[in-house]
Amino acid sequence: MGKVRSNLESIKSNIGLEIEDLIQCGMIGLLEAREDFDSAYGCKFSTLAIINNQKVKVTREIFYLKGRVIRGELAEEKPEFISQLLGVSVENVEEALRYQQIPSSLHDVTFSSESGGNDLTLEQMLVDESSIGKTEEIDEKIVMCSFINTLPDRELMIWDMYSSHMSQGNIGKRVGVTQTQIRWILK
Repeated sequence: MGKVRSNLESIKSNIGLEIEDLIQCGMIGLLEAREDFDSAYGCKFSTLAIINNQKVKVTREIFYLKGRVIRGELAEEKPEFISQLLGVSVENVEEALRYQQIPSSLHDVTFSSESGGNDLTLEQMLVDESSIGKTEEIDEKIVMCSFINTLPDRELMIWDMYSSHMSQGNIGKRVGVTQTQIRWILK
């Protein structure tokens, strides 16, 4: 974790974003990569995720210049002043300022009703309704797998027959116990 933290600190010092904002940007990039990923293309998810997290390509010189502008709190100054202060061309300063994005928090209000009712945040706008059902389905499968792994062999066999829509009476005959005992086991 120390190496990750030092890498984040290095990136933070070059682009001027807080670590939480960097993590948030990375998570958004991962979500976008998840939507676009298709294993049929023969590439790994990590390959696509890296590309999605590096959408804007700028030269290293402009990248570092942008960091210097942010650290020096010069973003509001005129390009000519920044150019003179940092000893770089006005064109490079203008390009660095063009890539100067102010990050938005997921908790920023993006819509506010005139009646003072419900405010809508960016996070609420980004909720993927179709994935909520999938997430619940995955959670249910995880719980079921955990449950099944705790069952002794006999109870696992009974559960398997019951989940295959076999009646409790027929299960009892196969296992050699009464239907009432099967009912108690299934409880």
